[in-house]
Amino acid sequence: MTDDRDRAADDGWRHVHRATPLLRSWGIFAVIIVAGVRSMAENAGQDDRGVGWLFTSGITWLPIAVIGGIVVIVAVAGLWLYVSWRHMRYRATREAVHIEQGVFFKQQRQARLDRVQSIDVAQPLLARIFGLAQLKFEVAGGKDSRVVLSYLSLSVAEELRASLLAGAAGIDVEEGAAAPRAPENELLSVSPLKILGAQFLTFWGIILPAVVLALIVITIVTGEPAILTSVIPVGIGAAAAIWKRFATESNFSIAASPDGIRIRSGLLETNAQTVPPGRIQAIGFSQPFLWRLPGWWRVSVNLASLSDQQGMARGVLLPVGSRADLMAVMSLALPEPGVDDAGALVTALMSGRRDDGDMVPVPLRARWLDPLSYTRTAYFVTETAVAVRTGRINRAATWVPHAKTQSLHLRQGPAQRSFTLATVTFDTTSGPVSPVIKHLATDVATAFIDAQAERARGARGTAGPEQWMRRRTAGGTT
Repeated sequence: MTDDRDRAADDGWRHVHRATPLLRSWGIFAVIIVAGVRSMAENAGQDDRGVGWLFTSGITWLPIAVIGGIVVIVAVAGLWLYVSWRHMRYRATREAVHIEQGVFFKQQRQARLDRVQSIDVAQPLLARIFGLAQLKFEVAGGKDSRVVLSYLSLSVAEELRASLLAGAAGIDVEEGAAAPRAPENELLSVSPLKILGAQFLTFWGIILPAVVLALIVITIVTGEPAILTSVIPVGIGAAAAIWKRFATESNFSIAASPDGIRIRSGLLETNAQTVPPGRIQAIGFSQPFLWRLPGWWRVSVNLASLSDQQGMARGVLLPVGSRADLMAVMSLALPEPGVDDAGALVTALMSGRRDDGDMVPVPLRARWLDPLSYTRTAYFVTETAVAVRTGRINRAATWVPHAKTQSLHLRQGPAQRSFTLATVTFDTTSGPVSPVIKHLATDVATAFIDAQAERARGARGTAGPEQWMRRRTAGGTT
């Protein structure tokens, strides 16, 4: 297909791929075609209507008029697609990526490289057929913080991502020169069969098939099909949820690279995400009860953009894996845990109770408010982060780097006040990880908030620039 490097001007603006308007509006054309085919099928057996009638009606000019009308519509649609393409362009500089589109109403978006949290190369199914891809920029901010550039040829998208990551890292690239592509070392991959098995090895994965089987047996015994048909919508919804997660997380792999953590996943729509160093705000790993049998864990993260958490694969560093896989992923997400024996601390977070691993537990009176989990709830402060352990049936743990602590809140309900207990909540960006320490002694919670605020202030003061390659050079490493 035609390359999408055509210059729109001499000031660095480039056009997206020529097929972009067609791919964006394919749904409209599909509806029109389906409606036309359906109409022809309904009228195929009738003599006085349908396509055949145009040629048997005796009106010689009618077929020509109809065909001419179709040609005009196609020509107008083609002209509109061309004009739309001419008004879709982008420009990449050392500071930001600028995107401009719109024929009658101009829309301009930009993604500042020093605010970019991750850069994804996504290939929806139809785009994969044409060898095209989208670039998705996750920018630190609130709502609508995602900037999407579509569509580019896959090679151009990968080249542009390498150039932008180099700029975000602080590597100077000469104008017009190709940026060096950082090497990567694949850490691990997860098979689709393991992804599927992990979904069924959950509470709902076992309960739902059992309920469906029971309803089938009841329907056969009673002879009342209404019993089964009444729950079909629920079954379809459950199957759709399982399929969505399976299709999104299949073919999952994670790799280490100088420009960040590289994550690839997707069955029909593929995504290649790069999370630059230092962009992770909070880390969490969890283990549903039935996952204890194979010893599986799941690792999730919060990034500094709300839209980056959309989609099942967003915020997932490990959909399912062993303890060794978890440790390998944690070494990427938190390369400096701030403790001499990180393995022992992780073990205490996984399966420990009370003060195992020198963790700080909640007081014994917390058992009256949380009889199941009070023996698991505890925290530990390292030089670089706070680790929190929760969950008795479904185990969970969270890490919050000191430098990423935005603010903390102390909450105390009526029942907690009667036992002089309180809950500490970490304010972080929206995502799958929700750091919280429940049922601390009130004086301990107050002292913890004061101390953690001081630790966060000190960590932010010693943090380097966002351009991590410049930070390494300044620190004397390469």
